[in-house]
Amino acid sequence: MAFASFSPSSLTEMLSQLNSFAGSELGWGTTWNGTTLTLTPKPGQSVFSLVEQPNSYQNTGVPQLAMTLTDGADSFTTLMSHVYSTSVCWFFGGAEPEPWLLIVVQTSPGAYRHAYIGYVERYGAWSGGAVCTATQIGRYQTTYYSYTHAYSTSLFDATSYRNYRTPTDRLGGMILRGHGQAGQAEVAYFGSDHASYGVPSQFPRAAGGPSSWYAQALRNPGVAPYSGEAALAPITLFADITRIGNWTPLGRVCGIRLVNVADFNPEDVLSYAGRTWRVFPLNSKANSSSQEPTSGDAGLAVLQEA
Repeated sequence: MAFASFSPSSLTEMLSQLNSFAGSELGWGTTWNGTTLTLTPKPGQSVFSLVEQPNSYQNTGVPQLAMTLTDGADSFTTLMSHVYSTSVCWFFGGAEPEPWLLIVVQTSPGAYRHAYIGYVERYGAWSGGAVCTATQIGRYQTTYYSYTHAYSTSLFDATSYRNYRTPTDRLGGMILRGHGQAGQAEVAYFGSDHASYGVPSQFPRAAGGPSSWYAQALRNPGVAPYSGEAALAPITLFADITRIGNWTPLGRVCGIRLVNVADFNPEDVLSYAGRTWRVFPLNSKANSSSQEPTSGDAGLAVLQEA
């Protein structure tokens, strides 16, 4: 387990700090050339490349963090968008049961961005499991879209995609190496299980993020949170591999849990079941003074100390 908090002046400085954190605290392979950070959690396996880039897509000029996962011939990118400020940044990571890393950035008071890279704890005997996902809040000029809008994505979740955007440069996903049917693509892109557009039909789609029906039922179980009846809810990822609506459980996300943040303030520390967790809203709380769209009571609890 490892944890760090600091105040970088820019995304580039944040990547420089992440290079040190991932190498010294997590034991990952790292390469930093002053522009691009390359992370290899498992030697000889999936490679994650992180770089700051301008957000020209939605005409705001605000920097964003682009993260590309490459595994053999497969490659896709996901974005942490509209990073107005890096006034506070947190890194959380661990090695059990699989390598994982969560980046949290406060972009304005009460508003947060998240990015997750690493591997899921796989269900079954398949060899993939590398995952890359981040918060992208849609915006046009001065108007934000909701976190469930077609132009937005959240961790392990995407409501849809637009035809003029390809899934490989936006949605995030995971590697399904050794899982699925012969001839089927071995990348599953995150697309909600109730999307009106969804992932293109030639690709498996994955779900299990905060807006999926399964996650919402876990997060709002109808009993008092932390009463012994409702523990922190694991994030289980599913895939519709053949695109006929049969959802197969793939595995569990390491290091973070779903939480209803109605009774928490952002950044609260929670002791539960002998472990220490830090709580963040998915984007911003319903009563937040932030000008960004609210994510209501949807939140994350990240393992800070085992």
